[in-house]
Amino acid sequence: NLFTVDINSREYTQYSFGDERVQGPFWSPDGRYFAFTKAVFTDNSYYLEQIFLADIQSHTAEQITSLDENIGPSWSPEGDRIAFLSSRDGSWALYTMDLGGSHVTKHTDGLGYIDQPFWSPAGNHVILTDRINIAADTEIIGIELGTYGYKNLTDNEFSDFDPAWSPDGERIAFVSDRNTVTKVYLMNLDGSNQSRLTASSGWEYLPRWSPDGVLIAFQSYIDDNWDIYVINQDGSGLLRITDHQAPDISPVWSPDGSVLAFVSLRDDDQWEECEDTRQCNSEVYLFILETGELVRLTENMRADISPTWQRVLR
Repeated sequence: NLFTVDINSREYTQYSFGDERVQGPFWSPDGRYFAFTKAVFTDNSYYLEQIFLADIQSHTAEQITSLDENIGPSWSPEGDRIAFLSSRDGSWALYTMDLGGSHVTKHTDGLGYIDQPFWSPAGNHVILTDRINIAADTEIIGIELGTYGYKNLTDNEFSDFDPAWSPDGERIAFVSDRNTVTKVYLMNLDGSNQSRLTASSGWEYLPRWSPDGVLIAFQSYIDDNWDIYVINQDGSGLLRITDHQAPDISPVWSPDGSVLAFVSLRDDDQWEECEDTRQCNSEVYLFILETGELVRLTENMRADISPTWQRVLR
């Protein structure tokens, strides 16, 4: 289920929205709401993924989609619209809606095997990964809102995925296996000027820009170990954040860029046998960039995963 934890007091708040596995949370820009998905049992006796909107003050959640399957909520920069993926017309496509689930607009024709969309900081584009069938390579596509259809930002025989917007919305970090192993690359908004960012020999995933656009954090498999690294956006100054035998994964910047949250398996005695962080004693840690201090944020015997930061309410 979904929890919040205060990074100073370490106090937990649980949001109980049923026993089904939930995906998220996806925080609104103002921190007052978060969207999430969970499976809903239908009249036809099977489950469909639907999108919900939770109010953190009232601890209530409203289901805001209902037609077929709906996944991948992504907030507009103003927080008044949500982009999402739906199969309601017989094939997957990108849609947007308001916070009540109304004023639904379709933006693409049918898509294939797709992943979480990401709304641009400027509010006029959405990017996501797509592949035409289960055996095809993955490509990154861009949708210009206000028009219909999409453009391939990558189009080759390799898999390109894990896209992430720079804070100014002008560049996109992504992962590609075009160099045999997966590496972090950068490209312009229109897909031009694709270049490799890193020079290491390890596998790399999940690039995440710092809020000021100067640094990019990512996870890398080097020396038989998953760790968190940070690098300047020009490819200089590679810094290893974690160095532990157990995997450290899924870096996420705090809104002010001073702290990195990540998931670690270092507290699980059986981490070497763990194949899914949802089934292990994974914990959330914080790395404070100014001091280099490592802080354990969660402490229990179950899985704590998918950390995301709430912006401070004003």
